[in-house]
This record gives sequence, C-alpha cells and structure tokens, in this order.
Amino acid sequence: MTIIVDTTVFSGVAWDLYSQHIRGAVFGQLVRLAQPHMTHFQSDLYYDALWMEENITGPAKFYWSFNETGTVISDTPANHRKYLYKVELYAKDTASPSESEDYTWKIRITEV
Repeated sequence: MTIIVDTTVFSGVAWDLYSQHIRGAVFGQLVRLAQPHMTHFQSDLYYDALWMEENITGPAKFYWSFNETGTVISDTPANHRKYLYKVELYAKDTASPSESEDYTWKIRITEV
C-alpha cells in the first residue's frame, strides 16, 4: 500500500469547536485526488460530504473510491471503483481524544 497523503489538517484545536473545519479539510483532500479523473457525476462528491457530516464524529477510518463516473464512500472497502483509498483521521499522540481538548489532527490516505 502506498501512502498518498500524510499531513496535518489542523493543529492545537478541539474537535467540538473545529469539527466542521477538520471534516472540510479531509473532504478537500478527497476532491483534490478525484478532480483530475472524474468526468461525470461530480455530484457524488456532495453525497460524500453529507456522509462525512453524519459518520465522522472524531477519529475515523473509512474507505473512499472513485472512477470517471462517480464515487463510493463506506466503512468497508466493498463495491469499490477504479481508485480505492483508506482514509484515516486521527489525533496525533493519543488513541482516544477528548472532544474538548486541543490536538493536532492528521489525515493519512493510503492507496489500497
């Protein structure tokens, strides 16, 4: 597996105050990966953002895939498309962050 993205999305922030911004930064990374390849059904990205809003409530691992005609986002790698990635959002240096404490939030996107 090749790591495509391994970066800090926000430093020194609490999830309860910055969750929208953290999710937005993760979503931006996904759009950046798909943009050169997707030629149809870019509206799938809207539904991916809704899925993230509902399902990412802190540190998370999920799978995201796309091809020229759309995306698939899920907790499992089933029903994937041409490009498949494992996406991990985590708080650096802690396994179970408190919602109100400040952490460095990182994202790792790995090609599966």
